[in-house]
This record gives sequence, C-alpha cells and structure tokens, in this order.
Amino acid sequence: MKTTAFVGALIAAATLTAGAAGAQTGVPYGAPITLDSAKAVGAAAHAEAVKRKVSGTFAIVDVLGEMVVVDRGMNASNAGVEIALAKARSAVKYRKTGLPLAEFPAGAEGLTGGSALLVSGGQIVGAIGVTGGSNDQVVSAAVAALK
Repeated sequence: MKTTAFVGALIAAATLTAGAAGAQTGVPYGAPITLDSAKAVGAAAHAEAVKRKVSGTFAIVDVLGEMVVVDRGMNASNAGVEIALAKARSAVKYRKTGLPLAEFPAGAEGLTGGSALLVSGGQIVGAIGVTGGSNDQVVSAAVAALK
C-alpha cells in the first residue's frame, strides 16, 4: 500500500514538473534525423541567412541533443556555435519551440527564441537552433525544408 502511494506521488510530481516546464507538446520523439535530412534543413537555413545578409550560425541536433550539422556564418560571433547548440538542445529536451525563459525549470539551462523542433511523420526527429540575426526567418525556412 505504501509503495503504491509513493509511486503515485512520484508520477504526480513528474507530471506537474513537466507541465510547468512546458514539455507537454503531444508530439512523441521518433527516430533521429538522418544526415541527409539534416543537410537539407541546413542548406535551407544557410540560404535564408545569405538572402537576408546575416551572419547566422545554426546547429541541428537529433532527438538526444547530439549535434548532426553545424554552420558558422562568416564573421559570426565566436560563441555562435555554442549558443545555437544550446537553443537546439533546449528545444528538443523540453519538446518546445522558442521556450520562454519563464517556462524553464529552476536551475535548467536553455536559451529562448531562435529554435524549433524538427518534426517528420508526426514525430520529433531533432531540433534547430539559430543565432546571429533574422533567427525566426532562418528557422522558418529550415523547418519548411523538412516537410
């Protein structure tokens, strides 16, 4: 009886924590993005950054948050790759695009804006993080390339 109550309390705590973090999107994780798909998404992001004349840096990660493709724009900040990776990893970890800072759990790392989940076949296959200018437009072009 005590074990059942304890397990119930753990489930309730996990549910409340996930809800507070904005992690419930209803979209499940799927197989990791393939290298070919990540390259196509990256090519679209790169083309949009060039079109907008921004030195955007982007990173594409798989469902585990591991880097698949990264592109550092010309004259981009030295910190650009780390920032883009942090944005992509936050998106995939919390299953949320552009997670507002107020929704991060206490003590969690993450950056807001300039990120999006990459969804294929109704499942999350990865995420992209962008920094360096025109972030939302570069992210939109990248996401559109996956569909």
